[in-house]
Amino acid sequence: MKNTHPVHGDASGVAIYWDFENIHAALLDDDQGPGAYRKSRFRAQDVLVEIDAVMSFCSSLGTVAVNRVYANWQWLGRYRADMLNHAVELVQLFSPGSSAKNGADIRLALDALEDISRYPHVTHIVIVSGDSDFISLAQKCRRAGRVVIGIGVQGSVNNYWIKACNEFKFYKTLLGKTGQESEAVRDQLKDASDIEEARAVLSSAIKSFLASADEGKILSAKLKQMMIRLDPSFDEVNYGFSSFADFLRACDDIVEVHRGENDNEVSLASQKPPSEPVEKDKEPHQAVQDYFELLKRPGIKPIQPELRARILKLAAECFRNAKGGKIGSFQELEAQIKERSNGAISEVDVRKVKSLLIKFKMFKFHPGRSGISLWMSSDGDLLAKTVEVRMARLILNHMDPPADLGKVAWVIYGKRLPEDSEELRMIRHEAEEAGLLGNGHA
Repeated sequence: MKNTHPVHGDASGVAIYWDFENIHAALLDDDQGPGAYRKSRFRAQDVLVEIDAVMSFCSSLGTVAVNRVYANWQWLGRYRADMLNHAVELVQLFSPGSSAKNGADIRLALDALEDISRYPHVTHIVIVSGDSDFISLAQKCRRAGRVVIGIGVQGSVNNYWIKACNEFKFYKTLLGKTGQESEAVRDQLKDASDIEEARAVLSSAIKSFLASADEGKILSAKLKQMMIRLDPSFDEVNYGFSSFADFLRACDDIVEVHRGENDNEVSLASQKPPSEPVEKDKEPHQAVQDYFELLKRPGIKPIQPELRARILKLAAECFRNAKGGKIGSFQELEAQIKERSNGAISEVDVRKVKSLLIKFKMFKFHPGRSGISLWMSSDGDLLAKTVEVRMARLILNHMDPPADLGKVAWVIYGKRLPEDSEELRMIRHEAEEAGLLGNGHA
């Protein structure tokens, strides 16, 4: 079998292996905060994992031949009905000692290797886990000609594990594909996923294709396959798009979409000049290049500093005036910010700032998806200053030493700062903490 992107269809045999405690724990921590599962692991767990969504995706790959779930069912027994509905083979794993480790990763890996040697009709190996312990298993399965697909919870998945797979799906992306996601989940998908990274993958994919092609166009389906090879976790649903065509249309500064005989065809678009601010003492082209480079690495969406501060202060005002400091949804927060600005602020800019707040984990999600609030005081100036500090820390963490503090200040504040300014002292402190200062730099 040729080891390429999955070919969906009944001819494919699918083997699913669930490291169930891993995905359940990741969802609980995502919902209630880091460490929530560790505190409650020795009592009966509520149902969090939507088995239907995962099984719907796996069934689209081909006929499910193996479906095993590994866990200590002493605490996860409430999943019994869901497991029975999908004829899942439950593997009971008691902890052999006081460490509470059940050894699911070792047992799962041994079973998977045995299955691929016994069942040649199994072409797709699906591993439901965010654990990097499965990297070696993925490598062996791929050497055996199998297609490896990982499924995990965004934010708790090891990046090297993602890269080890042919394709990787985030759990909430699967909810988006089946329509089981809530409004809060849809907003988290859009803002936790950095579309600038996806745009970079798109650009690399189409340039790679066209460099070796006789024509200046590529079929849309082939382009998506190439993007998944470059980034196994790519899926347009991650960014709030219902189809790959919608994603391409949103990237009209990179590609142009043409109607083909059986599928859309894609070509490179004419490059448009950026409209971002330019540093006064630099050549415009170089200044804009520096600006985007510093933002691209940590995945920050570009926005004018004054506008960012204004939106943050309006957001704080919304929470301050809300009952109990809680707003029903992200959509409601966006609507309130636009209303308070008298329509002067675009939805795109509001979403960029909201993305920053999500990236810095400054929202508190209340049980039952009953609303959101801020983890900190709803003082507008304090919120803006906190975001500036975290932006500085994030940008510095993605810079090679010695750090150019003047350039960092320009990205955050849109201007050069006096040496004795409070803002530059803050940036210098963050750089010192990160060990990024060197000779010849402020």
